[in-house]
Formats: sequence, C-alpha cells, structure tokens
Amino acid sequence: MGRRVYEALVDHVPTMVAAVLMAGGATILFVGLVLRDLFSYSIPWSIELATYLIIWSVFLSFGAAVLR
Repeated sequence: MGRRVYEALVDHVPTMVAAVLMAGGATILFVGLVLRDLFSYSIPWSIELATYLIIWSVFLSFGAAVLR
C-alpha cells in the first residue's frame, strides 16, 4: 500500500506543480500586459518572474514525461 501511494505521488505531484507554475507565469504575463497597456504602469520584474516560472514548468514536465 505504501508503495502505491509513493508511486501516485511521484506520478502526479510534478505534473500538478508544473501546471500551477505555467498558470502562474501566464497570469503574471497577462497582468503585466494589462497594466502596461491600460494604465501605463509596468511591473519591472513581471517578465523575469514569468520566464523563470515557465522554465521550471518545462523542467518538471520533462521529468514527469521521462518517468512515464
């Protein structure tokens, strides 16, 4: 039983974390775009943070794909 729980965690946790990181990166990009275009205010760190979130999402997705 313990082995099944461990295998389920190894299979699903990286995929879920990658999805959350990708959604966070897309949200930060969207908010930065809206603020820049509609309110003429840009968040200086938004592009860098979104880039790092998306990169880590790709790393985790690749790891989950290799395990399957």
